[in-house]
Amino acid sequence: MDAGKGYRPVAVDDLPVDFLPLRFGDLGAATLPTAAIIASQAFLRGVPKATNCLCVSSSQGPDRGAVLLRAAPPG
Repeated sequence: MDAGKGYRPVAVDDLPVDFLPLRFGDLGAATLPTAAIIASQAFLRGVPKATNCLCVSSSQGPDRGAVLLRAAPPG
């Protein structure tokens, strides 16, 4: 334990969101829509410089989901 020194607010611009449950807790069925919203907001802010984002989700059962998002071209 680091006595709270590793605490980071959830809503910071540079929060790594490569694995949403680790950052936000168990989102359940909201994982994939939440990832899409975070990716679209990152595209609107221009961070990161990536133009594509693959959002994936799964459950304890056999169901899986994936959405590939692409940033809108500037202009």
